[in-house]
Amino acid sequence: MSAAAEWAQRREPVRADPLFGTRREWVGYSCETTGYGSVELCGPSAHRVTIVHPADDDVLRLHHRLVRNGRLRPAWYARRPDASRLHVVDRDELVRTRADLRGSWLSAAHAIARSCGEDDEVARMAGPALRQLLWSGRAQLDSPQVTVAFTELRRATDALVAERRRYRAAVDRWVGADIAQQDVESIRLEARVLAEVRREWDGATVQRTP
Repeated sequence: MSAAAEWAQRREPVRADPLFGTRREWVGYSCETTGYGSVELCGPSAHRVTIVHPADDDVLRLHHRLVRNGRLRPAWYARRPDASRLHVVDRDELVRTRADLRGSWLSAAHAIARSCGEDDEVARMAGPALRQLLWSGRAQLDSPQVTVAFTELRRATDALVAERRRYRAAVDRWVGADIAQQDVESIRLEARVLAEVRREWDGATVQRTP
C-alpha cells in the first residue's frame, strides 16, 4: 500500500504518546514523532523512519508539525529540507537492516526515546547521544559498530532510568519522613504553647481567688 493511500485512510483520534511527541493513527497505520524525527508503522512493522540532523531543532519542529497535520512533505511553495538536514530510511533499508527484529537498532532507539519522553533529565543526558548516533550511523545502521553502539547506549540509558527511579523513591521517602517529623514537632510545639497558656490562666485564677 502506498504512503499516499495510507495517509488517505480514515483518521483516528490523536492520542498522547510516551515518546517526545504524539502519535497519529489511521486504519493499520500510525506515525509517531520522536526526539530525532519520526517513525511510521504499518501494523507492527516499521514503514519509514525519518532522522533529523541533531543540531537542527528548526527542521525537527517543522517535521513534527507536518506529521501532526497528516503530511510528510511541506507545501509546494515551502523550502524542503535537503539531505544534509534530514534523512529518510525507507522500507527496503529497514528490511535490509533488520529493523523489525527484537534488539535491532530501531527497537533500541524506540526504547531510548520512550525513556527520554518519560523523564526530562534522561532526555537531557541520553537524547543528544541518541540523535547523534542515529545521524552519524544513518548510512550503516546494520554495521556491527553501530549495533554495538546502540546496545551500549540503551544499557546506559536503562541504568540511568533505574537509578533515577531509585533516587526519586529515596527523595520521596526522605521528604515524607521530613514532613512527618515536621508535623510531629509542630504538634509538640502546639501542645507546649497550650500547656503554658493553661498554666498562666491557672495562675491568674489562683491569684484572683479570695
